Amino acid sequence: LRMAEALAGEGAEFGIRAFSLHPGFVDTQFALEALRRADAQKYAAGFVARLQELRKDTSLGTPIHLVADLSVFLASGAADALSGRYFRVEDDWQLMASNAQRIAQDDLYTLRMRTLQEPGGPSAPERPPDH
Repeated sequence: LRMAEALAGEGAEFGIRAFSLHPGFVDTQFALEALRRADAQKYAAGFVARLQELRKDTSLGTPIHLVADLSVFLASGAADALSGRYFRVEDDWQLMASNAQRIAQDDLYTLRMRTLQEPGGPSAPERPPDH
């Protein structure tokens, strides 16, 4: 999340937009490989079990078209004001885009470390310092 946010801040002046996209639980080649690997079965048995259930019942996962739809939406420019933010396929992207000002004001859809010194978290990076 922070990488997309930093990239968005760094690339904004060049028209670069970056987003973190959570696709949900999608049946992909990557998932299939995990089913074949002995180390995955040993160290990530719960994940492998969920993959096996997904392969039996695809309704348990995220339809791939939702990931494609979100990608097209982000590429359309409709969410450019939310560059650097986190999107999930199950979110209402139109609602998010229409509330971009509030999302920025309240610093929503980001990852922040909140501490005693900064209970609101650090401010969003504008541009990293020159080193």
